[in-house]
Amino acid sequence: MNEKLFKLFFLVFTLFFSIKVFAETRFICERFYINTQGWLKYQHAESWYPKKVLVRLDTNTEKAYLGGSTKYPSNVKVKSEGKRFELKFSLKSSKGKSYYMRVYFLPNSEVHFQLDPVAGIVDLGGAKYRCNGWPM
Repeated sequence: MNEKLFKLFFLVFTLFFSIKVFAETRFICERFYINTQGWLKYQHAESWYPKKVLVRLDTNTEKAYLGGSTKYPSNVKVKSEGKRFELKFSLKSSKGKSYYMRVYFLPNSEVHFQLDPVAGIVDLGGAKYRCNGWPM
């Protein structure tokens, strides 16, 4: 009896885990443009806008994550009937100051990354990416 119960539990657990994994869409994004306006060096802009970025998106829960962990979460604003998404991630600088990175999934197949302006600091240029599987 215990063996049957274990198999049933294993089957239910596997199905639940599979459904949870498949609800998430993973976008591997590659930068094709970077605007270095406001940055002292190109390398500084690249540290905020790397060549490749992973964005994980779950439209069921309307949550997104930057990278492979849950360290950088965002709520998802779905716009234009799922043809646009807006995300806002809180990131910390090497000195510990928080900044917001806005990510816009656009219907023209581009994904724009832009740091929010900070009072007293020059507006910094953003970056444009193309992500596999976008538009969905």
